[in-house]
Amino acid sequence: MRPRVCRSALMLAALVMSASVLPKAQGVVRIRMGTVVPKGSLWDESLQYVRQEWRRISGGTVEITIYPGGVLGDETEMVRQIRQGRIQAAALSSVGLSRIDNAVSCLQIPMMFASYAELDFVRSRLAPTLERRIEAKGFKVLNWADGGWVHTFTKKPARTPDDLRRMRLFTSAGDAETERLYNEFGFHVVPLALTDMITALQTGMIEAFSTVPLFAVLQESYKHDRTSRGKRPVARGVRRDGAARAR
Repeated sequence: MRPRVCRSALMLAALVMSASVLPKAQGVVRIRMGTVVPKGSLWDESLQYVRQEWRRISGGTVEITIYPGGVLGDETEMVRQIRQGRIQAAALSSVGLSRIDNAVSCLQIPMMFASYAELDFVRSRLAPTLERRIEAKGFKVLNWADGGWVHTFTKKPARTPDDLRRMRLFTSAGDAETERLYNEFGFHVVPLALTDMITALQTGMIEAFSTVPLFAVLQESYKHDRTSRGKRPVARGVRRDGAARAR
């Protein structure tokens, strides 16, 4: 797959938690956290550090169990599980955040930002409003992060937008607005769960997808493991040279 040279947008990420009362057992607060990042990746290591720090600061009264690699489903499914009380937290990209409140999409407009400095300036002023909107939906934003610049990856060379229009382009299932916009601009999109992307690439169901280079590396490092739920991605040989920036 060949990445385009130009950057189109910034992928945001955030750690969110249910605003409802957390379950307790014998004085211990137990938090189940989901994420699509593979086990052993740089992002997973950061979450493991958070887990250890919360346990240390709380004197062992806060215990976090992290479910990486999309084992709980894609981000749309994890947001649903938080609402149902099945898990209490999730590390989400802008895809999952927009499932909570689509106002987050205002920071994802292609070509809007030329640098991290511009993003920081705008987000510092919008974050309080976005966090209030998200909290009104029953979630609490604990941390904002940057996933990196979004690139488009294809199975064959794509040098112009028209080249990409002739390909089947992945888009996240459940985002009707993004699907509508792509269609209006003449792109052929195939809405799928993120956890189905690799299989779709292998079978030819899709020929292109847009993401940050780090996530593309992680996607290529997946191998498939048959379980009772079918094929599920598992991390393998994850590189650590992705452009991610925690805040």
